[in-house]
Amino acid sequence: MEITTEEIIEILKGEDTEKQTILLRELSIQDPIPEIYELTIDNLKSRDSRVRFFCLDMLIKKFTKQTASDAERLIPIFIAMLLDENHPVVDRAILALKVIGEKSVIALLETLQVTNNDRLKTICIWALVQSNFITYKHLLIKLLLENLENGSENVKRVTIDSLMYISPLYPQFGFENAIYHNFELIYKRVYEVAKSILSNSNKEDHEFLMRHIALIEEHWQKREI
Repeated sequence: MEITTEEIIEILKGEDTEKQTILLRELSIQDPIPEIYELTIDNLKSRDSRVRFFCLDMLIKKFTKQTASDAERLIPIFIAMLLDENHPVVDRAILALKVIGEKSVIALLETLQVTNNDRLKTICIWALVQSNFITYKHLLIKLLLENLENGSENVKRVTIDSLMYISPLYPQFGFENAIYHNFELIYKRVYEVAKSILSNSNKEDHEFLMRHIALIEEHWQKREI
């Protein structure tokens, strides 16, 4: 793409989101341009979800070190973007938090403890499960168990999925040697809650819950042998 840095800056400062989307898509496969770092952050507020997506993608892939070192400023922005109406943007915001690492884990745990927004709770839970949370595993599991008891049915479903995915029953996720010392009591409560919300679940959630229930039952049967 034959375009100068000055022209790139002019487009990113402008109002034409179509041009910005095309430009950002091209820039995503080129070497990073340090001069556009601040504009990339500014455009996270764009009205166009495509621009927001590619700006997050740029921060993740092209400005990885700067993003990590700019954690205090960027974490609140990324957490706010977890409530973006566009799912790909939310996914990229989760990845951006993962790039930052431990500071974002702390912020997500704090958000999970204080928010009353069920959607934000569920997304924080998913973001934490995908993060390098091992240092804070006891606090994470404590908060997950609290949400298992007191959350809405949707929060309970996401919490059940999360607890199961970080349990030894899902070794493909690689957490079985790093997690809580005893999942047996957790399985019992997950099983009970999963059974209690089964009838109100949609088809997809019902299938996931039944999979977890069957896995726990199989685990208990093997222990009896």
